[in-house]
Amino acid sequence: MNTRKVRLWLGIILVVVLVSFGLLGARRWANRQPAPPRESRFVAGPAARLVEEVTYETCGHVEKKEKPFPSSQRGLGLADLTALYPAWDVTASDDNLVLKATRPGLCPLCREKLFVGLDGEEVVVFYGTPEGPHEIKERTGISTSGLPEEALLDLRTGIAIENKEQLSQVLEGLMN
Repeated sequence: MNTRKVRLWLGIILVVVLVSFGLLGARRWANRQPAPPRESRFVAGPAARLVEEVTYETCGHVEKKEKPFPSSQRGLGLADLTALYPAWDVTASDDNLVLKATRPGLCPLCREKLFVGLDGEEVVVFYGTPEGPHEIKERTGISTSGLPEEALLDLRTGIAIENKEQLSQVLEGLMN
């Protein structure tokens, strides 16, 4: 009978010890801290490039420029490089450092295109194309009241402009 009691007590003690270790392990697992991210070391080789990618919000175009990687920045970590380029999202890709940013407005290529159109009841010169994204370049002060219906139709669809002379001619024609 004594051996039964001893076995019973040993079993109870064993269960208590196992449950205690299980609870302790569960508590440690629940309170664990994620491992700190390792500092990714970007080491530029001789062929390394600095790649700038700018996305323009209005037109959505991406302008990409590649430059030689500055020798003074070789061996710096991504955290240091991010501090050097605060206006950019800095990442490393292959042997290149990629700087990404988003800028408001149209890209330089879209800003080279002009057209004359309407903004409410006013004739306006726009950057861009009539059918695509565009933004106001300048207000002309020319009201639509008194303009012939044919001119209004052209202005509603947008009059593409090829050069400064054509812009002057179109605006002069609308003022007369």
